[in-house]
Amino acid sequence: MSTPSRLAAITVKVRLTFTLGEQLYDIIHQDVSLYGVSGLPWNGQTPFKYLGKVVLAQIRLPYAADALNVEAKIFIEKTAVGEHMGLRFLLSEAQRNDLIEAIEKHGYYPTEYLRKYPRIPADPKIPTFPLSALATHQNQTLVFDVVNLSPSGILLKSENSATQGLKPNERLHLQLEPRGWFPDIIHADGMICRVSIEIDPVSQNTAYFFGIKFIRLEDKSRFAFIDLLRDILTRVKRSS
Repeated sequence: MSTPSRLAAITVKVRLTFTLGEQLYDIIHQDVSLYGVSGLPWNGQTPFKYLGKVVLAQIRLPYAADALNVEAKIFIEKTAVGEHMGLRFLLSEAQRNDLIEAIEKHGYYPTEYLRKYPRIPADPKIPTFPLSALATHQNQTLVFDVVNLSPSGILLKSENSATQGLKPNERLHLQLEPRGWFPDIIHADGMICRVSIEIDPVSQNTAYFFGIKFIRLEDKSRFAFIDLLRDILTRVKRSS
């Protein structure tokens, strides 16, 4: 069985049914991943009214006799084309294994899936992995946690309400400070491609996630970034 991290970008088509408020959602041929589903319409609902609410969703898997009845938490997703609803699945171990099995048998990369490189989850056990980043936007500098990193972009998280005004297509100047022996600070310009808003399960604060595509690295930072990624990947392979 594949590891869950390798299945994160793979989806499987299911029939998805749930009720939000008085609105029934019954969607045939809906792409879902191991972690949930995004891009659902709000159908006139008020997003922040339902942010963090838990719904009971029925997932009918391909060729499965019985449907999975799973709890899912509502989140908000913003892209350049609009604002959508997402569901974050809260799976039991058995449900997780059933969904992994379905993805392994029937899953595929969506046609709009453009990610060229894998995302590397932030790991404090990797001594050089940058766990935080500074982002400057309109002369304001904000601190973010790093969620994952790839050669083409980065996912950042903040519970600071000052970040809630950041929108898709806006540009930021980023500063990554690797830890440990790595000597160079990485400077990059990036563009926000996606914003997700969720309720953090631990702090219960509103958490903002920013998917950022790198659009420019100066030569010195580019070479340093390549060296940093090489070091991180080498350590990941050693530990796997």
